[in-house]
Parts: sequence; structure tokens; C-alpha cells
Amino acid sequence: MDTVRAHLRTVWYNMKKRCLNKKDAQYPYYGGRDIKICSQWNNFETFLEDMIPTYKKGLQIERIDNNDGYFPKNCKWVTPIGQANNKRNNHMVTCGGETKTLAQWAKELEIPYSTLICRINKHGWDTDKALSTQAMPHTQRRLITWKNKTLSLSEWSKITGIGATTISYRFNAGFTSDKIFAKPRKMKRQTFKNHRVTWNGKTLLVSEWAKRLNIGYTTLISRFKANWPIDRIFSTDPKEYHTSLAGIS
Repeated sequence: MDTVRAHLRTVWYNMKKRCLNKKDAQYPYYGGRDIKICSQWNNFETFLEDMIPTYKKGLQIERIDNNDGYFPKNCKWVTPIGQANNKRNNHMVTCGGETKTLAQWAKELEIPYSTLICRINKHGWDTDKALSTQAMPHTQRRLITWKNKTLSLSEWSKITGIGATTISYRFNAGFTSDKIFAKPRKMKRQTFKNHRVTWNGKTLLVSEWAKRLNIGYTTLISRFKANWPIDRIFSTDPKEYHTSLAGIS
């Protein structure tokens, strides 16, 4: 009981900190969004009395309505994955008339979550293709055929000098065989620092494009390194291709 009490006191303390302490890293997402704590929960004993009856080891506190505050009727205990499914920025995907979070689809279809994110956000796959294309089963993942040879990932890695994890990632992301084994482009940071790019008739440094388009500088660099088409590199929506952006002058 003492251990549970100590844990719930930590939960209560962290809840207050992210809602009340402007110096806390989580404050912008809680107190900064006017997420409040009910007055009775200013007292730990009251919080404990309200929440301990339904608490079980390993659970986390969650607000049922993410736009409302912390009070008894809006809070419950959930598993970590359950809490992840309730985040405001969770990726909702509709397929076959069903709408679920990407994490839920990944679990149901037994496809790695990171693979689905890559397919949809980075490579622009439509949702039906992303969810219907199975990743290689674990027992087969180590064998890939290329140029009439079938070798394990570790063997291909030794021959090509490309990491086994990279090869597996590319395969599951739907790369062609040649692209799976393509050598990653090696570019020095200094190359990009002074790199001028022409797009839509304008020539600017990558850092200047980042400011103009409100896209992170490191995000643009990673897109260049991934060999994205120029229109997609400068897209404000990584799932869509844009040939131009209105309002750029």
C-alpha cells in the first residue's frame, strides 16, 4: 500500500507540475492550453480517495476528454498504449469503412507501427496499400533475393556494406531491389549549410527556405538526404506533392 501511495503521489505531483509550472517542459501542452485541475484535487488525500479504488499497477492517468481538465468524472486509469491512442496528435486512418489510430491498425494487422508511418508519411502510400501490404514475417525477414542470389540480411550487409537494419527497413517500406541495396548518399553538413536551391523560380539557401516555408531546417536536410523530389522536399504536408505554394513572394 505504501508503494502504491508513493506512486500515486508522484502521479499527482507531475499532474500539478505540467498544469501549473510554466517552466515545466510539458506546460505548453497542459497549462498552456488552459488544462486545469479541479480545486478538490489540490489536496493529495482527496485525489487519492477519488482515484485509488480503480488503480492497478502499471496503469497511467488519462483525461477522457483531452480538451478538458483533471477532475474525477474526466479521469480514468489506462494502459500506456491506451493513453497513446488518445493523444490529440494521434494519426487516425480510415480503411474499409473503419477508423482507427495507426497504432491500433499496426497491432491488429501485425505490421510494425514505424513501417506504417514510413509508408504513409514518407513514401506517400495510400492507406489501403499501406495497410494491406504485409511486412515480411520475422522468420523470413533475414532472406532477400537480389541479382539471382538469396542471402540473409547479415550476408547482404557484409557484401554491400549497408546495415542489416537499413536493408530490412527499406524492404518493408516497399523499396525496389535496386533501391534496397543502393549506397546511402554521404553528404557533409557543410555542403547543405551553403547549399543554394532553386524552386519556383527562386534561389535561396536551405536555411532560408526553411524559414520561408516554416519547415524545420533538419527536416529539409533529411528530405534531401532521402532523395525526395524537389516539390516534395518543400511540401508543408509530407503526404502530398505540391508544385507550388500560394502566398510565397
